[in-house]
Amino acid sequence: MNCHFLHHLRQAAQWPVRVGLSLLLGCALGFAGLAQAQESALPTPQSGIWVVKNPAKAPNSPGRSLAIDVQDSVLLAQIGDYDATGKPMFSVIAGALQADATEPQTVSAVQATLQQYHGGRSLGGPAQSAHLAGSTGEISLRFTSSFTGTAQFPGEPALPIERLQLDTRRAANPDVQTVDAFTGQLHAVDGPQNLLPDASFLLNVTRQAQSGEFVLKLNVSREDMPERFVCDEPPSTAAAPEQEQEQEPQPGTIEQSLRLQCAGEWLEKGVEASLSLEIVGNEVVGQLQYSRTDAQGLTQQARAQLRGVRHFYETNNLRTGESLYYAYSATDVQYVVPQSGIWVIPEELNGEPGRGFAIDVDGDTLALQVFGYEPSGDATFHIGSSPFVPGHISQIELRQPLASTQQNPGKASLSFDSMTTGTIALPGEPARKIVRFALSGPPDARALAGLWRFNVPGKAALSTTLSNVQGSTIRSDDGLFNCSFVSLASTLGQGNTLCSYTPPTEDADTSSYQFIFKWERGLSDFYGQLLNNETGVTAGTGISRIAYLGRDAAAGTLFSVGSQLYLPLRSAPK
Repeated sequence: MNCHFLHHLRQAAQWPVRVGLSLLLGCALGFAGLAQAQESALPTPQSGIWVVKNPAKAPNSPGRSLAIDVQDSVLLAQIGDYDATGKPMFSVIAGALQADATEPQTVSAVQATLQQYHGGRSLGGPAQSAHLAGSTGEISLRFTSSFTGTAQFPGEPALPIERLQLDTRRAANPDVQTVDAFTGQLHAVDGPQNLLPDASFLLNVTRQAQSGEFVLKLNVSREDMPERFVCDEPPSTAAAPEQEQEQEPQPGTIEQSLRLQCAGEWLEKGVEASLSLEIVGNEVVGQLQYSRTDAQGLTQQARAQLRGVRHFYETNNLRTGESLYYAYSATDVQYVVPQSGIWVIPEELNGEPGRGFAIDVDGDTLALQVFGYEPSGDATFHIGSSPFVPGHISQIELRQPLASTQQNPGKASLSFDSMTTGTIALPGEPARKIVRFALSGPPDARALAGLWRFNVPGKAALSTTLSNVQGSTIRSDDGLFNCSFVSLASTLGQGNTLCSYTPPTEDADTSSYQFIFKWERGLSDFYGQLLNNETGVTAGTGISRIAYLGRDAAAGTLFSVGSQLYLPLRSAPK
């Protein structure tokens, strides 16, 4: 019955809707390509729990939160708030990301109606639908990065909002070593064309046991890099070993993101480099300073901005020998980390307003928000968190935040069998399937629209913007690339997406390629197979969607998969 989303989308966005066993939101949109060249791809807010920072709020009192989910520029949010008596309640908004009216090159924005509901299912209560109870006005959201922005509620000034940080590993057991791996792109490269010629990178961030020192390893395709970067020690957040760590996320309080200043050198190659990084949620952003001195003593310098997403992380307890692996891809099902965002119980989908669930996993912590109803029918929400280990059942003590007391209905249990599916057992209710909420119907060629990067081992990567939909195929404006969804059987199980590249006739390299990979909603990095049509040689390769095209009124606007990305990306000389 979880369709306060559906009801609001129908009311506010006026998009056609089909409702069945799974809720499908269909957007009859086409893409005519980019109307004009953009200086940057605009930021996309991270899906997960955000908090409103209000300096006027009393210390230690509950604050407002936004459970945000963004899928291809469509934003859905469930907003936890409080009425005049301090009683928890929630509203729902939905809308398409747009370029901000005042800062269209750097800020993305959404303006939407706050919808409220009444009469739905309570925890442990009988199945019943809710109904729209009214609106409290318009909310305006602006995002200056993927993890910062402002929210302006009706009748209030704009207030800062930030992505809630849940990861406790930085204040964790000194016996544990952690490794975070990120993949991504260098952009806004400033320097000679022969420095940092290619844009993709792999970054490993290791936190050493005992010392807590951070050591980095950065691999940039087609460039020499120092073997390791040593980082300045960040401010200590570690607690005494005997002190119990507080696991409950409190909306309105945010840990500092991890900021690192690192440097390295490779004397034999004449290479020196420094990195300035910030890690928030599953994203890394920063700046690389790079210099290289040749045998004749000529020094060249370049700098670039860096942005990437977490590929995996692992923890190793050097005292006990226990190791844990967390996978942020669809391939390692045994160690899968669920996608953060809005989730639903499929059997409750009947086209009427109902319950929604915000699941947010950051590092070693899982947070759950349940947006439902009191037995009286009033809208309310519960929140809780627990340590998260892939393949294990998480037990979350749910609490109802109130100004003066805590209402604790009991524990919810969660487990996951993929990035988008799992099982939930709520207090007083049987275990049932839970799935990531899809803001659109089955994927078609439009789902592939955006700026893509196809890696060709040993050669310059190929970058293109797919925007021209023709039937079941989407093409680049120059006609060199075309992509479509195919059956797994036709690729012998290698993937469900086939992209073909034909070089221009004047190109000295006449090799044409086919790329096969498995596309999945919510992912931006893929591993696939490359076929050289001239030689018949196949090889594994990486494929990334770096930015995507907006929808509806923003159909000609590029949005980054993360924080702002300056365009164009550097292309290496042939």
